[in-house]
Amino acid sequence: MIFLPKGKLLIDSCWETYALRSWKQPSANEISWDEDGAIILAKIKTISTDRLTLQISAVKDLVERSYAAVKAPYVCPDMKR
Repeated sequence: MIFLPKGKLLIDSCWETYALRSWKQPSANEISWDEDGAIILAKIKTISTDRLTLQISAVKDLVERSYAAVKAPYVCPDMKR
């Protein structure tokens, strides 16, 4: 996930096509984004220059995800068949 200025969010992975979404910061410790019409709300647990940890509300579950700055170049690993 790359949170870009002006409310743009780039979501990508090694196994799925990238997606460009919109994001907002409704409060100092929350962010939200639109994922195919569903608004995803996440609390910011930790944030630094190279790490972000979010507590994401997914339906009735809370899921914690940590993100770190990647070092370039990066090549996705081969998929297991």
